[in-house]
Amino acid sequence: LFFGVMNDAGVFDVIVGKVLKLVGNNITLLMFATVLIAFIGHLDGSGATTLLICIPPLLPIYKKMNVRPINLLCITTLTMGVMNIVPWGGPCGRTAAALEVGTSEIWRYCIPAQVVGIVLILGLCVLLSRNEKKRGAGYNPAAEAETVSVETVAVPSCSGSTLP
Repeated sequence: LFFGVMNDAGVFDVIVGKVLKLVGNNITLLMFATVLIAFIGHLDGSGATTLLICIPPLLPIYKKMNVRPINLLCITTLTMGVMNIVPWGGPCGRTAAALEVGTSEIWRYCIPAQVVGIVLILGLCVLLSRNEKKRGAGYNPAAEAETVSVETVAVPSCSGSTLP
């Protein structure tokens, strides 16, 4: 609710504008940035925090670039899944308690799987971005300005008219 109100109030507009300038029309860079944000956001091991860090600020960017929001959710949750096996996270702690070993001892064996997982997610980002480009996704400031001007011109005035 908090992030929804913040988004409606336009708090993320500055961040959205800067990210759009950084990634330009490159959907792949946007998806890579999503992986990075989810990776860093999930270092605390909490899925709710990661979703709150990723979805509210990035959703307007995905919408402005005409990229389907399901891709944002897909990339975020896949990254969360790979990062969920940090030593202070729940799965690693439960496994360590069951095996009566330390979490760092288990995590050493998980690091290669995490690296491979992140590389596979980045590969998926490339495939998803190609698919979105075929759909016509990408940021086009001229089209956005044209849409705004059409909306302002197309609104009829009701002054002086009588309705039946």
